[in-house]
Amino acid sequence: GGGGGGNAARRASGDRGASDARGDRKSGGGDDRDARGGGARGGESSKPPSDRRRGASSRDDRDDASDAGDRAETRRSEGRNAERGNGDARRRASARDGDGDDRGADDRRSSAGGGGGNGDPRGNHHQNAHHRDHRRDSRPQRAANFNPGDPTKDLDSLTAAISHARPGVGEIARILAASTFRPGAPAFTVLIKACGRAGAWEKAVELHDHMKAKGMGANTITCSALINACGKSRQWKKALEVFEEMRAEGVEANIYTYSALISACAKGKQLDKALEIFELCKVNGVEPDGITYGAMISACEKGRRVDKALEIFVQMKKAGMEANAITYNALLAACERAGKADDAREVFDDMKRDGIKPDRVAHAALIGACVGEERYQAAIDAYKAMKIDPDAAVIANALKACAGGGFVADAVAVWQRAMKEGIEPTASMVTHALAAFEKGGAWKNAIDVVGGLRADAKATARAAKEAQAARTRADAAEKDAKDALDAPPPALTAAALVAGKSAREERAAKAEKEAEEAARDARVASLVARAGGVRADLPIASYATIAKACERHGAGKRLVETWCAARASPHASADASTTPWFERALRACAASGLGKEAREILDAMIAECDGGATAAARASALGACAASPAGSAPKAAAAVWDVIKTAVGAKAKADGALDACPALQACRAAAVCAAKEADAALARDVLLSSSKASTKGVAGDAVIVAAVAAALALAGENYDDDANAGENSAIDADALATVARSGAHAAALKLLSEPDDRARGGIALCAEACAVVVAACETRGADVDAGTKLLEAWAEKGVAGAAEAAKKVKEGAASRGGGSAGAGAGGARVFFGFLCVCLPVAHPGNDMNSPKSCELFPQHDHRFVPSWNVGAPG
Repeated sequence: GGGGGGNAARRASGDRGASDARGDRKSGGGDDRDARGGGARGGESSKPPSDRRRGASSRDDRDDASDAGDRAETRRSEGRNAERGNGDARRRASARDGDGDDRGADDRRSSAGGGGGNGDPRGNHHQNAHHRDHRRDSRPQRAANFNPGDPTKDLDSLTAAISHARPGVGEIARILAASTFRPGAPAFTVLIKACGRAGAWEKAVELHDHMKAKGMGANTITCSALINACGKSRQWKKALEVFEEMRAEGVEANIYTYSALISACAKGKQLDKALEIFELCKVNGVEPDGITYGAMISACEKGRRVDKALEIFVQMKKAGMEANAITYNALLAACERAGKADDAREVFDDMKRDGIKPDRVAHAALIGACVGEERYQAAIDAYKAMKIDPDAAVIANALKACAGGGFVADAVAVWQRAMKEGIEPTASMVTHALAAFEKGGAWKNAIDVVGGLRADAKATARAAKEAQAARTRADAAEKDAKDALDAPPPALTAAALVAGKSAREERAAKAEKEAEEAARDARVASLVARAGGVRADLPIASYATIAKACERHGAGKRLVETWCAARASPHASADASTTPWFERALRACAASGLGKEAREILDAMIAECDGGATAAARASALGACAASPAGSAPKAAAAVWDVIKTAVGAKAKADGALDACPALQACRAAAVCAAKEADAALARDVLLSSSKASTKGVAGDAVIVAAVAAALALAGENYDDDANAGENSAIDADALATVARSGAHAAALKLLSEPDDRARGGIALCAEACAVVVAACETRGADVDAGTKLLEAWAEKGVAGAAEAAKKVKEGAASRGGGSAGAGAGGARVFFGFLCVCLPVAHPGNDMNSPKSCELFPQHDHRFVPSWNVGAPG
């Protein structure tokens, strides 16, 4: 509002209606006021403008009247030029018209400003509306058809050409030199204002410099327009510089100048400078108008000086100016920023007593002021007392009150109302809703805020397409950078060689910078594509809340998607790229059997974190591979195993130790992974490494040997006890059952289906072998039909217990309702129990170089376990 650095003062009084309250407001997540769409919109006053002096009226009306007059004068010049019929006459006429611009424009402004009263030069509202409608009808059609390079024959085409020009590289000067239309001071003023509206303050300064270089002296109107353009871009120092130049050249400042300068200082949060200008305005005999007062109140709001804002408001009333909704909204914004609930309530009540209906901006500021003073119940009461529909800013402040007071039920009601009314969630809304739900332990509601536990398929597909396009652009930019670096100088003379080399280096540096930016954009787009629709504009605290909710719901994949969104967010990227977050994501992967994702996260951690991957991260990554379904992460376990071996070897070398074998848990997990994936190379490497271990219990471990034998069988290779297992080559049936329950059921069944005892690693066909088959068939995802056929074949051969085992397998399959033990990440469920119950648990900070110094799920949140129905481990 007026709290938007003078934006309130530039908007006309009058409620914009329900369209302002819906999803067109977006916020970056920092200041709640951002959700209001950039400034207050005034409400309808019960008094018509003609019955009272308007307070902080619209600066747009003021600019529109000035623009219309300047443009009308310029068009008259064009008409006279056209009648003369030759270029020289046109240039002379334009130059002559420019000589009297200042006085003529002032006269036009005065005639347009009738009815303002007491120095208020805003002019007739209907006349200004006519000017605006005329511009909307006549200008855009020609400007919209302009293409860069087209000739500029009039003010419209010149405005369009300058809008396409780049500042600071001489393009504006070339456009002006090539133009057949020669602008005078009024036209330059129009061009400067157009640049100001577009936020192109550098172009506005260039135009003003060019105007002075052509001998057109500085004038009040053009300088005021330039100050306004600088202020809109928050260039308050440049605005003050222009003002000082005016004073040095003896150019008189009017109320437009002072109002624009105060607004610039307000946007720059320079309250002292704004107060100085305000006093100077009065000292120089220029009476402040409603816009000036509004800008000053805005400056006080930015400076958190609600006392000064109220003081200036009193001065305004004493000057005989009645406040309107914009003025009141500016005051309320000041109270909100300062956290003055009582002052806000008083202003709010005064607003209603003056017959002005509070709009959404007023309500949002009142609620925000109560929140700022930690009067959360009063804030909720103010929200519930609203008699108009809320907008995003109102919802955000109400949710902030719920978060502060721990009002979970109210937070749910506020959020549901916003969704029901179709209000597009802003980052501020989401942030405060998550904070409220976390404080009350409403984790399901927190998950719902980001779209539930499942990824948004449409958003994911759209993001993936955008990521591919970004990657293509990055590849093209990288190629351009390489070509620019390799390009030869264009000339052969010594001087030309030097100049050419300099130009080539400049082009190469520019191309390299563009390539870096494109690569950064591609990385962010890739992360967004992996975020599953979780928005990527929240602060790190919000992502931490979502992560907690995911942990409590056993939603490891959603947690990883949330982490990707955090890494893509400009507000959270740095925090989310730290070691604790990497470890947290890897724990989620281990808990949900996301082996492929774990490998990618581990690689990123090695590349990005100081010190690379920690022992806990490596263990979690290997645990994720072991818990993932067979075939879902090919070669991931082998890659993680290599990382672990390298890290353990480096530590052993640094410590002067001889044993460079990973811990027993790591060897077992890698062996089971090899059995699941039929990775014979990994199986042999694990067996070789473990056979060299000096730590007691690692060499010849029964689970490792059984897993290796199963892996080789599934890979179609013979289990060679002499070459691979040494003395401890016999396979233990109980150990093989453990391997089967850990997800390698297919490998266990394949090993048992071998024709002779030697090929089966010494396991004889007996009751123990039948028990292994039953264990494999009870594992989720197992091929029950294959196990049943194997047992029936053994029964025909007279194997003891085979018939009973086959019957048990069939009954179990029938109770589960199918011919298999189910599908999905079955290995995660059983393997988690195998690791966390059977294996020793040690401190996660240790180096994995002994059986007691590693666990595959360090610091694991055991709230994942109940949702898995973990069975008894082997």
